[in-house]
Amino acid sequence: RVADVGSLDRPEIATRLDFWDAAVSMFQANPLLGVGLNNFDVAYVGLERTGRTFLPGTGLAAPETAHNLYLNTLAEQGLVGIAALLLLVLSAGRLALALRRSDDPRVRGFGLGLLGAGVALLVSNLFDVTFVDPKTSILAWTILGVGAALQRADARRRAIGGGSPGA
Repeated sequence: RVADVGSLDRPEIATRLDFWDAAVSMFQANPLLGVGLNNFDVAYVGLERTGRTFLPGTGLAAPETAHNLYLNTLAEQGLVGIAALLLLVLSAGRLALALRRSDDPRVRGFGLGLLGAGVALLVSNLFDVTFVDPKTSILAWTILGVGAALQRADARRRAIGGGSPGA
């Protein structure tokens, strides 16, 4: 796979590019609200396009997602959905940076971990849609929730003059 990454002759690359192109077409046809949540496969089948192998009757099911969170969000939820996703990403980044500014080294460490996990998720979602996978999404939401609780506790500790960190 690595040796042939630049070749469009590889079926994995060609199909992924097809899914991405289909997502762009769906977004262009429905820019404000998209085709509807979890409707990528239905909309994919409805597209008038040649050369697709993932269609009913071919033995291969239509893809459930665009294999790219950002394009999938644009296709299924349009500009409203991508704006919400951007707000979520910015809020998570702001939370991680707030944790990194703490005077408690444990809180700073968690902030660094949250930042690292966020970057890993942002990059991996260029090639997949992990938020529909319960294993990944539960972990992501748990880390964000713990980070938010930790940030509130740290702010409360500083507001009441909670002594030295780690005490």
